[in-house]
Amino acid sequence: MCEKIAEKKKPLTFYCYFKPVAVIGRFVGVFPLKNLHCSDCNELKFSFCSLPVLYTILLFTTTMGLLVYFTDWSPTNNPIDVANSSLMWLIVLETLTFLYSFISCFFCTWNAKKFLKLIKLLDFYDKQKNIIFPTDCNGELVQLWKNTFQPIFLGVSIFLLMIVGMVTFYRSTIEITCFDNIQKFSYSFFAVLGIWQVAPILYYLYFATTIAKNFKYINSHCQKLIPNTKWYVNSDANVTPTNIKDTVKHIRYLHVLMADAVKYLSLAYGSFLAVGQLYTILTFALGFYLAFFTKLNGQELFIYVSVYSILSGIVILVSHKTRNEVRLL
Repeated sequence: MCEKIAEKKKPLTFYCYFKPVAVIGRFVGVFPLKNLHCSDCNELKFSFCSLPVLYTILLFTTTMGLLVYFTDWSPTNNPIDVANSSLMWLIVLETLTFLYSFISCFFCTWNAKKFLKLIKLLDFYDKQKNIIFPTDCNGELVQLWKNTFQPIFLGVSIFLLMIVGMVTFYRSTIEITCFDNIQKFSYSFFAVLGIWQVAPILYYLYFATTIAKNFKYINSHCQKLIPNTKWYVNSDANVTPTNIKDTVKHIRYLHVLMADAVKYLSLAYGSFLAVGQLYTILTFALGFYLAFFTKLNGQELFIYVSVYSILSGIVILVSHKTRNEVRLL
């Protein structure tokens, strides 16, 4: 919980809501930050020589190693004539998934320090906002649901949907191609790779939507507090000429903080989003082909790639919306 003052409890800030999300991320090997148990985000640290990073590397390498170990790439005693090209494209799809999962794991670890700066900036924004525009704590439960439990629920649901699609597809593929029985273990580890595919995108959406909400809050105060012909909205708030200058200064200060947050978010993700979009196009095309134009009957696989494709589309929309907000003031 956030610190308390003697007379009145301080409103919760960004890190209070984000902390459970970050803990789950570190558990699945995506967010290797130290001191997540601390209540102050300024105590968060990142080091390549740390237990969280070692845990991430071990988890990823173990998953990949078990996947390779349990995978039998050559079907035997195949009673059904499955086109060799279909199996070839399936292997291409799996290879793309391996490569992209490795890139995602490397990205999450290498850019953890940039995520750390973004977290501190968003938390600092909330602290400054609570000073400039004091609010009570009555709506904290609603905010806790929107900013903590709802993202966790959606993230877990998306990941489980991808796992179900992949596991179901591999079961049907094993029956058609007559892979060895040991192959049955491989689809489980292949599905786990979805963590490193989906988690970076979900974290991007979390940060980007938080920034967009903050911009919306700033713009709403522009409309209510500044008596301009474009922004003025009738309200009971008493705005006098003596405090207009301070109000504009405070609002612009908050806007600058969020503009910096957009910059940090762009620096953190860099070209990773472009790589993700290329991966989305390739896997969607391969998944569509394997699902509807081969004897593999990979409709479940198409669900797997479609979920990621939808997330990538949402990322593009949110990214454009967030960038446009920077130019409003």
